[in-house]
Amino acid sequence: MRPAALRAEPVEPLTLKGKANPVPAYRLVGLADGVPARAARAGSTHVGREEELARLHREPLDPELARVTAQTLVVAGERDPLCPPRAAEIVAGAIPGARVEVPDC
Repeated sequence: MRPAALRAEPVEPLTLKGKANPVPAYRLVGLADGVPARAARAGSTHVGREEELARLHREPLDPELARVTAQTLVVAGERDPLCPPRAAEIVAGAIPGARVEVPDC
């Protein structure tokens, strides 16, 4: 994804184990103005990862996801080999009120 496709704002740097200095952190605010977005298709496929996607349906996701109360946006890349749009939809489905965006980039 192009860095200019997202709007983010800095938040308090993170102190991470194994890092000598705080690590910059950002909160995703949304898509940049003029960046086209589209909702992920419910039937989008991911070639070669059918078993992993089926497991997402069979096995419960982390029960803590259902307790998330913050507005949640799950961003997925159309060609993301690790978390395709369909997997992002499943994850977002476990978070109350979450939505999925697949930017056209």
